[in-house]
Amino acid sequence: MERYRFGVLGDSSLYCKGPNKQRRKLGNRLWELLGSEVWYEAIASAGVAQLLQKIRSGPQVDTLGVSYFGNDIMLAPITEQVEADWREFIHAVKLKSRRSVFVIGGFAAKYRGMQLSSAYDQNLQYVRSLVESEGLYVTDLRQKVQKWRLCSDGVHWHEDEKEDVCATWARLLRGEVPPSCDMDSEDFAEDSEPPGEAPGGRAACWTSASRLPKTLHVPDTGFQDAEWEGSRSQESRASQAKSFCVTVFRHGREKLGIRLEAVSGLGYHSAARVHRIFEGGLIDRWNRTQESNGLQGWAVQVDDVIVGLNGQHEFSSSSSEFQTATTLNLLIMRGLPLKLS
Repeated sequence: MERYRFGVLGDSSLYCKGPNKQRRKLGNRLWELLGSEVWYEAIASAGVAQLLQKIRSGPQVDTLGVSYFGNDIMLAPITEQVEADWREFIHAVKLKSRRSVFVIGGFAAKYRGMQLSSAYDQNLQYVRSLVESEGLYVTDLRQKVQKWRLCSDGVHWHEDEKEDVCATWARLLRGEVPPSCDMDSEDFAEDSEPPGEAPGGRAACWTSASRLPKTLHVPDTGFQDAEWEGSRSQESRASQAKSFCVTVFRHGREKLGIRLEAVSGLGYHSAARVHRIFEGGLIDRWNRTQESNGLQGWAVQVDDVIVGLNGQHEFSSSSSEFQTATTLNLLIMRGLPLKLS
């Protein structure tokens, strides 16, 4: 398999946007700055599950940068599945790279239009602690993130920040991180230690990260208005279901473009089965993005069941939250062998 000297993998924090919402990717500029071809994968709206799938199929990389701003943990607690995916992802990074640098960035105050709570900051800090506990270099780039302007959607970097974003990543990948970890300076120290082991055996420039209390998990699922196929118990069949999160951003009168059927079940006050997906809606666009990045398994499918919205373990298509929220974080279960009554 082809091997790269440098690589960067992450969510939409790895590209900028112009006034026409067109993406300004970083790959070519990073190649110029580093003087070497770069494996570059920026996946819109990606959570750790999508990053895990991508790195499994990706090449070997000498120095790998990972950029994650918490699309799948913005509004809901970290589930057991997300934590398990992170542990597996960290293991995959170790297998695929000789050295790595993680940017686990973002903070609620930066994205004021999304009305994020302090839980978002706590979730990101917990993820940093997972990375740090495995002996890998991690930073939040807080001073840089605070400085970089957002484009008109209030989510992505403004195209005018592209050069600084690229320069910052090039320096991180080259290991030019000063011992003080002061990322707010215009230039990095040229004689600084690279990410990795510092004198005394601990990794240099780690952010402080105290392990947070164990977070909520996805409740057991069994739907009262459905028949379970086969001879296995309801609990056994439910345990085989896969859970994942979909985060979409709604502007104006945009619609999700799905037809839903209400169901209710054990562990939930209410939920809804996806009966149909319409072309051109937010969910259809999410699906196309996942498919274009080779992540077909994370596209929403007919018969998926929405069991939570914006941190609540219940869902109703008639709720004011679903009708009016500009950010929708949907908790979805797949593989429930249901026959609706």
